[in-house]
Amino acid sequence: MELRMMVQATGDHPVRRPDVSDFHSDRLGRGLRYLRYFGDKGVYASLNYGWWSEEHQVYATVRTVSTELDWLTVNMGILDDLARSIWLNPNPE
Repeated sequence: MELRMMVQATGDHPVRRPDVSDFHSDRLGRGLRYLRYFGDKGVYASLNYGWWSEEHQVYATVRTVSTELDWLTVNMGILDDLARSIWLNPNPE
């Protein structure tokens, strides 16, 4: 349930039903990808990725927000690749 909250997959969705799917990254493991639509003055889309790291005991999330829904849809594969390239650094400088 906490992971669903991290990717904003809970709550009301007045614009359009959200798309929630499992998402796997070799670096972070099993996670979720969530595409949500929102906005009072126009439609916005938010593409959210989230993982729970047992190793680091933290949630990790990546978000992209856009008013350009066609752009977001066309580039979803590129954004998936970007999300899969992320890792957690145990010793950040």
